[in-house]
Amino acid sequence: MGRTSAPESGLLLVSSFSRYPEAIEWARVSIDLFWGPVALESPPLPFGETRYYEPTMGTDLQLRIFCAKERLAPDLLANLKIWTNRLEEIYAEASHHREVRPLNLDPGFLTPAKFVLATTKDASHRIHLHSGIYAEVTLAYEH
Repeated sequence: MGRTSAPESGLLLVSSFSRYPEAIEWARVSIDLFWGPVALESPPLPFGETRYYEPTMGTDLQLRIFCAKERLAPDLLANLKIWTNRLEEIYAEASHHREVRPLNLDPGFLTPAKFVLATTKDASHRIHLHSGIYAEVTLAYEH
């Protein structure tokens, strides 16, 4: 019989993209205030892999990934996605951008074995956590 154990915590990563640099900076400050200091961040990267977001976010999207200093317990991932969804709403309401969704935030965690992202979209390979939030192993590591 297997024995239960506490899951390994992971590095909290938040993918942030928008056509507005000020929206991404606002997200960074929000992460700092809520979760603690951002330890690492990517440079701005072009986000053109899909046109899925264009109707609600526009074109010329830029992506930045933030890694928080504090680690994330996996069972907090759904709550974190609910929080980032609320941050998106707050920014959309407070900003005067013409897009319906001027900011997209996708939280996840990274361990030596995997990279897991949270999403609100169900699919055959995603597991429901709670409250309409699903987890997806986006990348797995072996050896």
